[in-house]
Amino acid sequence: KIFEAGLQVGSNFGAELYSTSPDMDKKSDKQLIDIFAAKTKNPSKFKTLVASKAIANKINAQAKMAASLGISGTPKIFFNGKGVEGYNPNIYIMAIQKMK
Repeated sequence: KIFEAGLQVGSNFGAELYSTSPDMDKKSDKQLIDIFAAKTKNPSKFKTLVASKAIANKINAQAKMAASLGISGTPKIFFNGKGVEGYNPNIYIMAIQKMK
């Protein structure tokens, strides 16, 4: 929700959200929302968006689409129609080499 709301107020929090930090991992949802809201030009709008049904519906639609494609985790990359799940650079390199 933070990622989607951020995009709608002109902030891309992707790198920050998906990096790991023991300090951030211990924070509550409310604390995280407050932290990221403070980084936007309009914290009130950001918080409203995070709590909005529109954002929840968008995320639910994305999850349903992923499930319909057999995606159960990230990352999942498709090579010639075959999905590879998890972070495994060696498999990715091998698949790319075979496609050349």
